[in-house]
Amino acid sequence: MALPPRPIAPQPDAALAYFYNPLIFPPEEKVLAVFGGGREVWAFNVPTQEWFLDMPIWGDDPIGEGGSLKFGGFMTVFGQPVTRFYLIKGGGSKDFMAYNRLYGGMRVRVPFPYWEFLRPFYISEDSAFYAGADLAMWPSVPYLTLSPYGIYAMRGGGKDFGFYFIPGNWWDRRHNILGDGAFLGGALVSHDTWGDLLPEGPNNEENEEDFCILHCFRGEDEDGQPTKEFDCYDYPDLWNADHNDPIYYVSSGSDLAYGAYWGLPNDSTCGIWASFGNYCNRIGFYGAWRPLQGGSQSLFSAAEKRLLVSPNPAKGKVTFQLPAPYLNASLRIYTENGEVVRILPLENGRGIWDLSASDGKLVPPGVYFYTARTGAAEISGKLVISK
Repeated sequence: MALPPRPIAPQPDAALAYFYNPLIFPPEEKVLAVFGGGREVWAFNVPTQEWFLDMPIWGDDPIGEGGSLKFGGFMTVFGQPVTRFYLIKGGGSKDFMAYNRLYGGMRVRVPFPYWEFLRPFYISEDSAFYAGADLAMWPSVPYLTLSPYGIYAMRGGGKDFGFYFIPGNWWDRRHNILGDGAFLGGALVSHDTWGDLLPEGPNNEENEEDFCILHCFRGEDEDGQPTKEFDCYDYPDLWNADHNDPIYYVSSGSDLAYGAYWGLPNDSTCGIWASFGNYCNRIGFYGAWRPLQGGSQSLFSAAEKRLLVSPNPAKGKVTFQLPAPYLNASLRIYTENGEVVRILPLENGRGIWDLSASDGKLVPPGVYFYTARTGAAEISGKLVISK
């Protein structure tokens, strides 16, 4: 489905934050966004598929490289229930801010500021945020939980990595990022623990229910070259070096997102989705359900799932083939406009399309797209029908 364009000019950098508020009726489901060069928060209303200006941002600095916007859960300020968001502007700005958003995005007089300037990231000589900066809530915040009590942050442009304690409004230095640090394309994500990734130790035995860990893309290196580094930080231990094996290079435009909100921590849907940036047009998935030797996990690309499509381009029948363990799936074929023309079952991982639509008529030549739902992930691609 193609989303309507936002009503502002395209910008070179952006950050998104999804949230769902079931505490009001009807429930509020939106995606808040900030765009590079801008000084506003925009909102995309999921039910109505419309963009609108949500709130101007305080301060003189615009959003730049390394800007990050995160949903921080629900809380009450002066008796007023709000959804809380945290923002860093990037681009060399020192602004670290909280946005207290009234339910439904109302704008009324309240006895507190919509925006709060929080304590700057002061754990190093340069407290500004640069390309590669990112935030991650601690514990991770699904849309139905209350507020986290801390935020992990990497500054970008170096190794600095710290923890912000929300109730006390103070920063604490944590272990530096491995290697040269996080640069352009850096991304940070927190998530629930799963399987044997839970660190051992007496500090964890009593708090397993509240435990989560982080994963990080470092992005490009200090010389601007893309890397393949994918690191894990499992507090109170140090960074792990045994996850540095993604299939593709990580560069500008990469990002990480946790997908376990749709299942239980040990469910096959639990994992991290990854975009690798400018050097790759694939989406990766990392999860506990795909163990390797020693019980560790590996980040892999959608290409590694190898949904074989033959022939492509095609004139006649097209065969779709999934390898084990993806034995059964449902495959949708749709046009460039997002119109579904055929739903094809892949029994035992195999399906044959005779180029007919749901009404039995042959589809015209052109570019089509397909998405196979495996139960753990989606595998998508492009198919060309020639004359």
